[in-house]
Amino acid sequence: MGDDNLKRNRFYLSIIVIIFLTTLIIGGFYLYAGDYYQADSIAVEALASDMKVNISTSGNKIIFMPQNIEIDTGLIFYPGGKVEYSAYAPLIRKIAEEGYICVVVKMPFNLAVFDINSATGVIKEHEEIENWYLAGHSLGGAMASKYVINNHVNINGLILLGAYPPSDLSSLNIEVMSIYGSEDKIMDIDNFQRGRGYMPENYTEVLISGGNHAQFGNYGVQDGDGIASISTSEQQEVTAQNIINFMNNK
Repeated sequence: MGDDNLKRNRFYLSIIVIIFLTTLIIGGFYLYAGDYYQADSIAVEALASDMKVNISTSGNKIIFMPQNIEIDTGLIFYPGGKVEYSAYAPLIRKIAEEGYICVVVKMPFNLAVFDINSATGVIKEHEEIENWYLAGHSLGGAMASKYVINNHVNINGLILLGAYPPSDLSSLNIEVMSIYGSEDKIMDIDNFQRGRGYMPENYTEVLISGGNHAQFGNYGVQDGDGIASISTSEQQEVTAQNIINFMNNK
């Protein structure tokens, strides 16, 4: 009888410990995910529609639709980890103003790892668009790379901002462009150099002199990043123009 009670007590204690550890892990994750970089006032202002671009929110997406022109090419954008998706509005708006539908996807918990395949839904919702490009910043770029491995027939090109592919893309028939800042201290340079070996034949690399990691978006200073010697607007102007040129070569 005593042994039975001891076993029962151990069982209940194990359950209590498991519940406690699970609660601790879940609570810790929510604390981690809840502490994210938010869009600044410039990004908020960039979300206003005008005569060139109509901007709307649909579900988990911000859609930048050029006005009064025929559109056959679009850009889907995956935000960086723990960055509010609207923080990329100024950069994406510059691209949309040149005649491209652009869609920025809001990721669960602001982490693209939880919705790698979100581009598929965007493509299905806009069947009129013939050519699609997928871009991502930091973690968003890594997850965009993972997406094209299994869906490269749907994507004309991949654009990585301060990011590198975690998997081999070298056998894919797809164009890839990597853009990064000379003062980027967030991106792991060893992994970035290793990632060059994962790239397909059609690979382009753009180094923005004076740019850093955070200035692809408008969310302020990122902990651990280098100090940029150019403005956020300048870095985004160079980035947008390179993306536009890349898509124009379709």
